[in-house]
Amino acid sequence: MAKIYPFRSLRYALDRVPIERVVTQPYDKISNEMQDRYYALHPNNIVRIVLGKPTPEDSATNNVYTRAAGYLKDWPAEF
Repeated sequence: MAKIYPFRSLRYALDRVPIERVVTQPYDKISNEMQDRYYALHPNNIVRIVLGKPTPEDSATNNVYTRAAGYLKDWPAEF
């Protein structure tokens, strides 16, 4: 039988970041133009985690998934 463990939720500190600048549509609804707009809105926009931008320099150790993991790890200390 699977073991299910609770986890602590993450939330933006609304007194430090305007929520309308960091939330997005669901990832499967985001066009390239919307993604660019979300990236420009705020450096901590959730789009960087749910739908990161690939770059020509991407590798096995530096790609949309590893960058998303880094943002997820670092952001709680900021917000």
